[in-house]
Amino acid sequence: MTATHRIRTGLRNLVGDDEFFDLQLLLLLTVGALIVIYMPLVNETALRVIFTVPLILFIPGYALISLLFPSKDQISPLERIIFAFGMSFALAALIGLMLNYTPWGIRLVTVSATLCGFSWFTLIVAYYRRALLDPAVRFSVSYGRLVRAFGAVIAIPGPDRHRFLSRLLALSILLALATTVLVMAVPKDGEKFTEFYILGENGQAAQYPRKITLDEPHHLLIGIGNHEYRDVEYMIEVFGVRVNTDAIASTTRIDSMQLLDRFSLSLASGQELERSYAFTVDSGEFNRIDLLLFTDDVPSDDIWGMERIAASYRNLHIWVATTS
Repeated sequence: MTATHRIRTGLRNLVGDDEFFDLQLLLLLTVGALIVIYMPLVNETALRVIFTVPLILFIPGYALISLLFPSKDQISPLERIIFAFGMSFALAALIGLMLNYTPWGIRLVTVSATLCGFSWFTLIVAYYRRALLDPAVRFSVSYGRLVRAFGAVIAIPGPDRHRFLSRLLALSILLALATTVLVMAVPKDGEKFTEFYILGENGQAAQYPRKITLDEPHHLLIGIGNHEYRDVEYMIEVFGVRVNTDAIASTTRIDSMQLLDRFSLSLASGQELERSYAFTVDSGEFNRIDLLLFTDDVPSDDIWGMERIAASYRNLHIWVATTS
């Protein structure tokens, strides 16, 4: 038995029934995605990108299309692929919106687990619906058919010149795939930026503390993502601010500003951090809470008001009403 035959036999045994190769392969890929996302050390390698990109951009949509259209006569294979990408984008956005209103919020762990769970369930139901059909009408993507098609390109009969061109085409396809994987695994430095955001206490982009009781703790979730391609020492300042807005003149003026807290966080390149944070307010004059993020250059305490906010690298605020 040749090495190629052993590989083909092993892969066929791994995925089982040849006619359901596509569904079984995607099921294995979702398992692999969970492993590389959650397993320590492995989740820091390029495998995380290689497995999670199909999980977000292709697998959920293909699973749903396979469930809805189990017959080969309903839509063409090209339409399946196109719809799979479009449907995956829509499903990822919809799942993210739904998670935002749950106690778990939008995080890599929750999004990936939900996408995997949805894909598993949909693939299993698609497998069942396809199995109910007559083999003559059911859609299938067999491993053997893919190997034979690629083998036909490699060993097409004809003059040596045609055979050489065919092999060159096959080699070009392999090089293109390898280049794609390499670009995904070792991306060059892109835009340098820092994510800075706040969430409600339950990890949602809602339920912020709007009504502030004086001298009582109120909670936020502060998130920072370092995409500066270097280690960064961040400084965060929290202010209580009294803002006066003139709607007629379309102007905003800061009447008073009090430093409530100041703390630093060190993040390595590529590191993301979410930290629970509690703050208290002791004055009823404030109607806004401002969070200012600084990196290398923190201005002196002489710089205040709008000038200090403008000097920050990133700034966020929430409007509040204080009660005693």
